[in-house]
Amino acid sequence: FQDSLRDTAITGEFSKAEEAKLGSTIRASALQWNQTQMEISKGMGVLVAGGLQDAKALEAYAPILAKSATATRASMDDLGSVVLALRNNLKVGEEGIEGSLNMLAYAGKRGQFEIRDMAKWLPTLTPTYASMGVSGKEAVAEIGASLQIARKGAGSNDEAANNYRKFLQKLFSQDTKKDFEKAGVNIEASMKNL
Repeated sequence: FQDSLRDTAITGEFSKAEEAKLGSTIRASALQWNQTQMEISKGMGVLVAGGLQDAKALEAYAPILAKSATATRASMDDLGSVVLALRNNLKVGEEGIEGSLNMLAYAGKRGQFEIRDMAKWLPTLTPTYASMGVSGKEAVAEIGASLQIARKGAGSNDEAANNYRKFLQKLFSQDTKKDFEKAGVNIEASMKNL
C-alpha cells in the first residue's frame, strides 16, 4: 500500500504532508466502507494518472469511491474511469460526484446496464454530450436512462452502448443536419432547446 501511495504522490507531485494525509484518508475510508487500502489506492492512482493531481480533491474522492465500490460491487479502476469522464467531459466537480454516482448506480439497479459497464463506455459517450452543451447532473441522468433504454433492444451491454454511441454520432452528423435543414428544422437549435 505504501509503495502504491508513493507512486501516486510522485505522479501527483504531492508533498510528504499531502501524501501522509491522503494515506490517512484512504485508511479511514477502507475501514468505514469495507474496502482494502490497496483497492482505494488503485482508484486514486487512476484519478492521478487521468490528470487529477490535487491532493485535497483526492481526499474528497477516496471515501466516495470506497462507498460506491461497496454499494455497486464495481472496481476502483472502473469508478476512477467514471469519475474522470464525469469531471473532464460533463464538468461534474467534487460536490456533484457522489450524487452522480448514485444516479448511475440507481439506473443500473433499475435496468440491466450496471455502473461497471458504464465505466467502459462513459469516456466515449460523455464528449458527445459535452459537445451538445449538456453537462452536470442533467447529462448524467440522461446517459444513465438512455443506456437502460438502449439495453432493452440489444443482446448485450456492449452492443447497447455501441448502438447508442452510433445513434448520437448519426444525430449530430453533417448529413443529418443537412436533411433537417431541407425540412426547415435547425436540429442543433432544437436539441439545445430540448
